[in-house]
Order: sequence, then C-alpha cells, then structure tokens
Amino acid sequence: FLDEPIGACVAWWWNNFYKRNRKTSDRILVFDLGGGTLDIAVADIYGETTPEITVLAARGISIAGDSLDLKLADYFESRLITEFAIDISVREDYPILRNLVIRASKKIKEALSVFQNAIYELEDPDYSYLPKIEISQTDLEMVYRPDLDRAINCVKLTIRETYLKNMNHNSEEMLVFAKTPIEEIAKDIHFVVLAGGMSQIPIIKEELRKILPNAISEHVTEAHEATE
Repeated sequence: FLDEPIGACVAWWWNNFYKRNRKTSDRILVFDLGGGTLDIAVADIYGETTPEITVLAARGISIAGDSLDLKLADYFESRLITEFAIDISVREDYPILRNLVIRASKKIKEALSVFQNAIYELEDPDYSYLPKIEISQTDLEMVYRPDLDRAINCVKLTIRETYLKNMNHNSEEMLVFAKTPIEEIAKDIHFVVLAGGMSQIPIIKEELRKILPNAISEHVTEAHEATE
C-alpha cells in the first residue's frame, strides 16, 4: 500500500520543490483517502532535480469512500422510513433501488465536500416519485464519524511509530513517550499532504489540524479534479 502515498509525495514535491522552487527538505504526513483504502505515511522528502523520499512509517486500513457510500445509503433509507414511512427494502425491485441509492450517495458525498447542504435524489425517472431529502455536512459527519475515528487513530499510530524507531526502548523512556501528547511528538511534521477524493471532506482537515496544529495542509489535486 506504499505506492499511492509515494505517488502523493512525488506530486507534492513537483508542486513545491520544482514548480515553486522551494529548495528545502521537509517532513510530511500523507493522508491518502480514496475509494477502497486509507493509506497513511510519514516521510522525509528532499531533492532539487529529482525527489528523494524516505518513508519513515506507513499504515493502511480498508475503510474509505466505498464504505461511506454504503453508510450514506443506509442513512437515506432510514430517513425514508422515519420521515415518510417508505421502506424500499421490502420491494421486489430493491436491488435496482439500492444501486441507485448508492450512486446518489457518491454524488451527495462529493457535493458536501464543497457545499453545506445537498439534495438526496435518485437520478432515474422511474423513481422520481420518491421524496427528495436534504442532507447537511453535519449529517455527513455523523454518518462518517465511526470511520473517521478509525482513520484518525491510524494517523496517530503512524506518527508514534515514526518516532518510536529512534528511541532506546528502555522502560523510563517508553513511559515518557507513552504520556507525551501526539501534538508534541508530531511537531516537526511541517506539511499534511491530502490525496484522494475523500480527503476533500472538510471534517477530515479539521480533525488532522487538532493533531498537527502547526502543519500546513495541501491537496495534491484540486477539488474538481479529485476522483475516487
């Protein structure tokens, strides 16, 4: 799973070292959240004509955009039941409806990366009679929270692993390390590189800022170019 984080490192180097003529070395955290996996890496990157990358620690989990699409679909179906007494799961054409709901979930997720609210509707004229439901960023954050907590925990573990490798591992030092706040441990990570379409969700940047308050967050793609 290192391929995608390294690709994000190279893209970040291209934009900063090469195009902007920034000639300094930096330690970065890569947060690469696509459709199928979340990949986290801490890396040192330097080089003036070609990037030299040293990955210090890396982790990955298989919870990302596809998982959120399914949870948003479940949320939409639950709203249909509670607000309109419509249970589409009992219908004979439910497999068709479920696919349409998941497709709509992807569009809602993308829209709420930019806007505060979006309308959940199925883009199929055969089902235009189903109610349209407004979804807010707050709703999205509520649905995503369990996966987000796992993602942030993965970030913290990756950061701790980075600095654990440089320790003597005696009991006293380990005790101090265990009690040290993650913000203090990560203070020399200067940039957070956000990659993958899912990384555009605003709450992700907010949660990462709590861990790395002094780091600069940068997307390796613009929002309209991000794809899963």
